[in-house]
This record gives sequence, structure tokens and C-alpha cells, in this order.
Amino acid sequence: MDMAPLSKDIMFFKRNKQVLKWVAIVGAVITLIIFAYFFKIDLFNHPEILQERLERTGSFAPIVFFLLSIINTVYPIVPGGLGSVIAYVAFGPLLGFILAFSGSLLGTLILFWLAKRFGQPILYAFLDEKLVEKGLSYLDRGYYIEWILAVVLVVPGLPDELFIMISGLSDLTYKRMVIIQLIFKPVTMFLFMAGVHNFLGLLSNLFS
Repeated sequence: MDMAPLSKDIMFFKRNKQVLKWVAIVGAVITLIIFAYFFKIDLFNHPEILQERLERTGSFAPIVFFLLSIINTVYPIVPGGLGSVIAYVAFGPLLGFILAFSGSLLGTLILFWLAKRFGQPILYAFLDEKLVEKGLSYLDRGYYIEWILAVVLVVPGLPDELFIMISGLSDLTYKRMVIIQLIFKPVTMFLFMAGVHNFLGLLSNLFS
């Protein structure tokens, strides 16, 4: 492998790491503003307000959200899986889930490919160094990466992007990684979307 292009590519990600941190902060602020607006118009209890408007755009809004979902998986801008909750509200349970899950799946495939293409240095370019070291320790100690990945996908709040990339350093194949995602992620993701949506609806009722 030609190391010069590899080094150049890694340095590109590292130079932009600080920028990405600020993008994540801005994304968090924008997310808070969006959800505050949703509370104001009681959207969590009346999602048809937004859904009817988006339906007028035809396929434009779903396609844009799908692309944003891929980007958000690779470079998290909307924190804590709240992007999928927005999809649930904006497009309804079924279409919202399909868009959020398929976008997330393609995004994780990109992360998986990056890890296989560039190796361990790419993890440090994307993620916090201490988090990477902790994650790599599982791989070094010979833990079965498929089971770790399954647990991370099932339990909300765990750093799934870290272990997706770490699994890319192993001999796990693309096909196997996709199968693991299809088995372990859909139910948990849907329950998370519906649960957070219903919880926010209850909060909206309390403060309305």
C-alpha cells in the first residue's frame, strides 16, 4: 500500500477534528432549538402538523433526510440518536424508521470501510483518544468482536460508531457486519424512537 496518500488522508481527518467538534456543538444547539419549537407547537402530540407540510414536497424531504442521516452517522451532528426521533415525528413511524435505519446502516458501512481502508489511525482522527484506547483494549484482549458489536447495537447510549470502526480492524466481513446490524439494531432503534417520542409528548402535555 502507498503510505504517502494514506498519511495525507489521515492528516486531513486530524486537521478537521477540531472543526468537527465545533460542528457537533452547533448541531446540539440547533437540535435544542428544533425540539423547543416542536414543544411550542405541540408537535409530539400532533405530528400531522409537520407531516402534512412535508407531504407537499413529494420525495424531496425524505431524500434530504436520508442523506442527512448518512452524514450524521459518519459525523454526528444531531446528538443522542435524536435524528431518528425527528424522522419518527416528521415522516411517521414506518417511513421515519425506514429512512433513519437505512441511513444509519449506510453510514456505518462507510465507517466500517474507513477503518478497513486506513487502519487504526483513522479511529484517532474521528474519536476521542481515551475512548479509542479503551475500545481497542477489547480487541487486544481477544474479545469476540461480533458479540460486543451486538451488545452495543442493542443498548442505547453506547458508542456504536467506535465499535463499528473497531470491528473494521478485525477480520469481520461486510456481509457479516450487515447481518449483525439487521438482527440486533432494528427493534431497539424503533423502540427508542417511539419511546422518546411518547416521552416528549408526555412532557409537552405537562408544560402546555
